[in-house]
Amino acid sequence: MSTIQRIRIVLSLAKGKVPALLPQSRAIYNAFETNKAQLPAPPVPLATLLAQIQDLETAEQATKTGTKGTVAVRNAKRAVLVTSLESLRMYVQSLSDANPEQSAAIASAASMFVAKVPLHAKPVLQAKPGASSGSVVLVANASLLIGRGVRKKATFNWESSADGGKTWVAAPSTPLSTTTVTGLTPLITYAFRVSVIVSKMVGEWSQAVTLLVR
Repeated sequence: MSTIQRIRIVLSLAKGKVPALLPQSRAIYNAFETNKAQLPAPPVPLATLLAQIQDLETAEQATKTGTKGTVAVRNAKRAVLVTSLESLRMYVQSLSDANPEQSAAIASAASMFVAKVPLHAKPVLQAKPGASSGSVVLVANASLLIGRGVRKKATFNWESSADGGKTWVAAPSTPLSTTTVTGLTPLITYAFRVSVIVSKMVGEWSQAVTLLVR
């Protein structure tokens, strides 16, 4: 059974930069005001949203005087506005969930965005047919096993099983995240797994992957 991935609606707000947040907020207010037919029941009244935007504009101007306490007031006004915008995002998300085929149009009408669908992550271990009969190429995902950006010396340990994981046979360890296992019996499905040693710390064995050997 295939699963339809939920389409996520996002704001993409510059929450930490009020000069950028204000026009973004204005755009969302204008979008709701213009597209009332598509966005008929916002949880935050538009008059309230407009007042919060104006309050933040005033508070932001006050911070430029350098008067003590103005930054704290500005930050409080910003938090109130961001909370309202998040409530509106959740409302738009509910409309998208009810009409997934119209998600992009609904998000655009609200001056919001559809989150990019992430690419499928590379698996921890891949098994591919080797160049010769009875051989399999194993490729481990080093960044998942070791950690992205880690530069410590690592040793990769490899094992194979011809009986569904009841018994395992070790292959030579390697300093690289790929190896070729040879001498396997063709037309038998083997299971493979990998572990890694980093700075004398031995990691757990990965979940096994299987491949019918040619």
